[in-house]
Amino acid sequence: MTRRTTLLAAVAVLLALACSTAALGRSAADDLTLTLVLQGSAAGAKVVTGPSFTLATVVDTNGGVQAITLRLILPSGIRLAADAPSTLGCSGTTTIVCTTRLQQGNIVFFQYDWGLVARDPGTYDIVASVEGERPDPNQADNEVNFRFEVKAAPGSGGGGSASVAVSAVRLSPAKPKAGSPVIATASVTAGGSKLKPSKVVCAGTLAGKKAIGTGKAATGLASCRYPTPKSAKGKTLAGSMAITAKGKTITKRFSAKLG
Repeated sequence: MTRRTTLLAAVAVLLALACSTAALGRSAADDLTLTLVLQGSAAGAKVVTGPSFTLATVVDTNGGVQAITLRLILPSGIRLAADAPSTLGCSGTTTIVCTTRLQQGNIVFFQYDWGLVARDPGTYDIVASVEGERPDPNQADNEVNFRFEVKAAPGSGGGGSASVAVSAVRLSPAKPKAGSPVIATASVTAGGSKLKPSKVVCAGTLAGKKAIGTGKAATGLASCRYPTPKSAKGKTLAGSMAITAKGKTITKRFSAKLG
């Protein structure tokens, strides 16, 4: 066999493999990665002061439109601080299931934030998984068994009433329109009482370009206001709110397609 014939045969094999992969819908862009983060703690922390705390479930992807299903299994002794947000496609109490559709525009994250309450200090395991409607080329990063420790607040006798909690982000209007401002809000509490944040920093992107948001703090509430042009119709606004209260910063993220 000549060198040219060998090269042509190798090219043919590579093309066949590429076509086979495309036929199965397998693409590196469809790789979903799930990460769990204790909000208000140092990066990678596995210890939090309770009983109230916030856990973020972050899904990273560079893919296009597809539906994803997120499952979160809470252990005995851990409960939701509020009902699972049905507006975000979530339901359940001990096993929470959320279904959403990633929008066009190569969203690189999708985040759910959960306000949780520990019955007692101790070590707990939360199991979470994510699944897309298309085949995932790497399923090893689709499930997380997250082990962490809940400690009582100093001097609380186990009550932990001073813990800061921030709710999931709500958008107004619920179905944003291009050309109108989008307002993202989240409630802020400590020990069940309303708390005014010391700082709210807003960031985001709109159709791949920087989106400037204006932050505002009120008693029990943090908000970010994002102006949008009419030309942004059909584009995705992906934003984040960095909320600081009692010396802790908790970041909340959201995304919405503009109608």
